[in-house]
Amino acid sequence: MATGFYLADLPTLAHAHASASRSRRESADDAQARREGFAAGLLLLATFWTALLTRSTASGPAPAWSFAIGGPLMLAGVAIRGAAVLTLGRAFTTEVRIDPSEGGPLVEHGVYRWVRHPSEAGNLAFALGASLGLNSPAALLVVAAGVLPLTLWRLRREERCLADAHGPRFQRYARRVKRLIPWVC
Repeated sequence: MATGFYLADLPTLAHAHASASRSRRESADDAQARREGFAAGLLLLATFWTALLTRSTASGPAPAWSFAIGGPLMLAGVAIRGAAVLTLGRAFTTEVRIDPSEGGPLVEHGVYRWVRHPSEAGNLAFALGASLGLNSPAALLVVAAGVLPLTLWRLRREERCLADAHGPRFQRYARRVKRLIPWVC
């Protein structure tokens, strides 16, 4: 499931790379965004592999509650991230990259009406769900110590870019729509 989750990004990665190479030379910010995206992907994979390793070496089955919570969280993560990809279409990238010269709109419809960063919310829900579903405290530690801090770092960077590109319109949107969980945070 985790592999399929990330294979869905391959078309967007190829399109983003081709668009960037056609339109301009890669800037230092673009290179940093690419490194951060790569690190985020590696941390998510580390979460899944840690959870699988923990589960495979555990004695006895995982408690039923862990999959009863983790399974729906994983499915919700897939659905939320999928909705983000579908809403943005070819504009979706896994890297923080907003080019105001391309005149891209501030997307406030679809899943973006409910959360500002649905792709990242989906990633976090999926990783948390996998950790809980496989009853892996070690994977929860990877999420808490690695995935979550890097995600929050990337969100701050993306929001600075969005504020620079869209000014007061983004500020109004940010006051109205929460980052990751509707009406909460």
